[in-house]
Amino acid sequence: MDTEQLEKAESLLLKRSQDNSFREDIKRLQQGKQLEGSSKLKKLNVVLEEGLLRLKGRIDAIQGVTMYYK
Repeated sequence: MDTEQLEKAESLLLKRSQDNSFREDIKRLQQGKQLEGSSKLKKLNVVLEEGLLRLKGRIDAIQGVTMYYK
């Protein structure tokens, strides 16, 4: 297996795992809606990027800094 295949496999596994745990939250974010008050993710700064839930942090708020996720 090469690096690209491993990254695709990892992404697929993460998506499946997140879908199993947070299906309704993901649907709401895909529709551009806010998370419901009962969501376990509500208190976190969560975004949906490339189909994956990601936590945003303070460093994301700094202008001119680009974060690369892998």
